[in-house]
Amino acid sequence: LMRAISVTLSAVGFDSVKPSALEAFRAEVDEYMRHFLSDVKTSMQICRRGRPLPQDFAHALAQSGFKPSDLESQLQLPIPPSITQPPIPPPPPEDDAPPQLEEILGEELSGVSEKTQRPYIPTHLPAFPSKHTWQSTPVFSARETDPRKIREKATKEGVMAEQALRKLMAGNKGRKRKAFTTSADTHSRKAQKMWEDAMQAAVAED
Repeated sequence: LMRAISVTLSAVGFDSVKPSALEAFRAEVDEYMRHFLSDVKTSMQICRRGRPLPQDFAHALAQSGFKPSDLESQLQLPIPPSITQPPIPPPPPEDDAPPQLEEILGEELSGVSEKTQRPYIPTHLPAFPSKHTWQSTPVFSARETDPRKIREKATKEGVMAEQALRKLMAGNKGRKRKAFTTSADTHSRKAQKMWEDAMQAAVAED
C-alpha cells in the first residue's frame, strides 16, 4: 500500500513526502478501502455469491459516487511500465517426482489399488500412500482348543502361582523374624546398660 501511494504521488508531480504525511495518507486510503470492500461484500452476499464479480465492484463505485468511466483518466497517468508492471521472476524449479515404490511394496502394501477400486476419486489426485502408513493389519492370537492342553496349562499356571505365593510368604516371615531379633537385641542392650549402671552406683557407694 505504501508503494502504491508513493507511485501515485510521483505520477501527479510530487518528488518527496514527509513520513507523517505519508502515514496520514495511508490511514485515509486504508479506511476508504475498508468501506469500499464492505460494499463489494454486501453486493456479493445479496446475490448469494462466494466470489466477487465486476458487477460487485461497479456497485461499490456507485455507492461511493463514481462510475466505472471515471477511472479511465487514471489509465493516462505517466507511470512507467517498469513500475506498474514489474518483471516477475521465474518460478523455482519443480521438485523431483516422488519415487515409485509399488514394485518394492507389492500389491499388499501399495496404495494404488485402493484408488483404482474407488472410481469416484478424481484421476488428478495422487494415489493413496502405502497401506502401512494409514491401515493397521489385524493380528489375531491363536487360542488353544484342545481340552487336555488347556487343563495342562491351567495346572502349570496354578503350580507357578503357588510357588510365587510361597516365596512371598517366606520373604514376609524373614522380615518379621529380623524385626523381632532386632527388637530383642535392643531390649537386651538396654537391660545390660541398666545392670552396669546399677553396679557402678553400688561400687561408688562403697
